Amino acid sequence: MAYNEDSFRYNSPLHSRQIRLLFIEPHDYHGPDSSLLRVKLVEENLDTAVFDALSYVWGDQANKVYIICNGKGHNIGQNLHAALIEYRNRGQPGRGLWADAICINQRDVKEKTNQVQMMGDIYSAASGTIIWLGPLEVGDVEAIRLAELAYMKCPEDLRYEQEGTRHDLPLFNCSDQGLPEVFRGYTIHPTWTNLFKILLHPWFSRVWIVQELLLSRNPQMWRGGSSISAAALLWMANQVGGHLELKAAKQLSYPKIYTFYAQNIALCHYQFQKGGLNPLWVNMSTTMGMEATEILDRFFALAGISEGLPVDFINYTRTLEEVASQVGLMTLLGSPKHPMTDGLDLLADLPSLCLRSRQIRIPTWIPDHLSGPKTGLRISSLYSTSRLRSEHQYFPNPELQIITNAEDSNRIPQPLTSSEFPYRYSRVRDFLKRQTEAKSPHYV
Repeated sequence: MAYNEDSFRYNSPLHSRQIRLLFIEPHDYHGPDSSLLRVKLVEENLDTAVFDALSYVWGDQANKVYIICNGKGHNIGQNLHAALIEYRNRGQPGRGLWADAICINQRDVKEKTNQVQMMGDIYSAASGTIIWLGPLEVGDVEAIRLAELAYMKCPEDLRYEQEGTRHDLPLFNCSDQGLPEVFRGYTIHPTWTNLFKILLHPWFSRVWIVQELLLSRNPQMWRGGSSISAAALLWMANQVGGHLELKAAKQLSYPKIYTFYAQNIALCHYQFQKGGLNPLWVNMSTTMGMEATEILDRFFALAGISEGLPVDFINYTRTLEEVASQVGLMTLLGSPKHPMTDGLDLLADLPSLCLRSRQIRIPTWIPDHLSGPKTGLRISSLYSTSRLRSEHQYFPNPELQIITNAEDSNRIPQPLTSSEFPYRYSRVRDFLKRQTEAKSPHYV
């Protein structure tokens, strides 16, 4: 076997509730190729398996690291390799670990669809979820201690209350709490700068991690050989995003990073803890701008924490236009639990026109959940249906209508209301089927 030759092949596709777990072999310090990581993949049933799950960033896949998997050479991403080495170093080689890049055959569309449909169950069933925030860097230990100390200083009844902690922020004086001041003259205290660096780790910008975090029973954050309380770091992210002094210090420390995704994750965590599942379009709005390797994953990665979605919503054989159209109708119609009365506002604030420059060809009526956060003036502030409705008692609600028959010479729009909108999407599927058959898009 040639060194670096990727000769590993998956034995057979996974079926039903099967998953693959990887087991890391103990480090052989004296044997040949002692620097190589050796793992074994074993198929088990999800409902009986005992394992940990890994939440991490795939990172650059151009430069991979060679390992031995089931006796064959295999190349994996550098960040995954670093996480597996740390898992081995912490003395847990005999415990099963689930990591998507290697435990799912990414080239088998059918298997990938089935496994992603089970993703929420996998993270819910895991004994613990290890959140890998990369290797330890200079100053990180002090930054981690700072975050956990600040968290412990906060009254316990306010730690998870988003509104409560926000109102108390101006009263949180660093010196009174025994914490280092943020600014020392004209410079920023290096420990705070190092904490900002951890909170700006790429893990916070990946959309998959939202589901992985929210559904985990026991999330543990690892930064190299150090562990961080997930609750403490999320609480700290909310403080940095809301406290004027901390927010200014973060921006001065990292002026080229405009979006603070760690605070978005903290908001998702708070909303989930307080109210459970939200509609998919709400979750997509909260995580706007977060990244995924495949564009369909902007929708699929949040399905496990979204209300009312059928299992077969996740299907990698579906087209982007089909999925985006389905979610577009969801957004404009709302749901019985979360009625949408301002669909026109969403169309104004989230136009899909910028998607055209990215060669994403979806109908223009679909609200854009795929681009980054919008900057500048909110268009709906000029024409707000909610404002007009509050000022004028009889201001009409917008009515959503679709053309369901392209061959109909009259082309009479058919109304589609929230009460008629089933979350099994049979009506929507019929609509999209007619679109495909007509070979031309129809717009609302």
